[in-house]
Amino acid sequence: MACPHQRPHPAPPQSRLQGLSDEALAQRIRDDGIDILVDVAGHTAGNRLQVFARKPAPVSLHWLDFGYTTGLSAIDYYLTDWPTVPQGSEALFSETPWRLDGPGLVYRPAEGMGEVSPLPAEKKGHLTFGSLTRAVRINHHTVRVWAELLKQFRRTPGHQQRRLPHRCDARILGRALCPAWH
Repeated sequence: MACPHQRPHPAPPQSRLQGLSDEALAQRIRDDGIDILVDVAGHTAGNRLQVFARKPAPVSLHWLDFGYTTGLSAIDYYLTDWPTVPQGSEALFSETPWRLDGPGLVYRPAEGMGEVSPLPAEKKGHLTFGSLTRAVRINHHTVRVWAELLKQFRRTPGHQQRRLPHRCDARILGRALCPAWH
């Protein structure tokens, strides 16, 4: 794989590419013989999805971003994992999901951030659900999905009597919320 930043140049690679139009950057990628082009910006500010739409490399993939499709059929793959894109959800993506066996995203806190606090449900005895999103994303589709998740959780045998394990983790919660995903 060729990467433009591997060539000696006095300016950082981002500054050499920022002023290029989408067409000029797509041509530069073709001229440089890039085999695999990776998008890590998706629909965030300053993205270059219009470059990807021009299919400047034989293979392209999308990774990181918000955990969803770019909507561009010109991007071949979405690098993800099984919990993020479960079996049967392929039709929701313009890209082909390329699932890793392990986690698709890993978070490492900075030094000095302290220990993770105990799960509030351990003290309260029940789960509290929340969502951190922009209000524009909350619509009848979202509420319908949330309602279905809550119904599925209520149908889980022993949901009221269940005591959470001492060190509860995401896999345990995932199994409780949506057993079909595990």
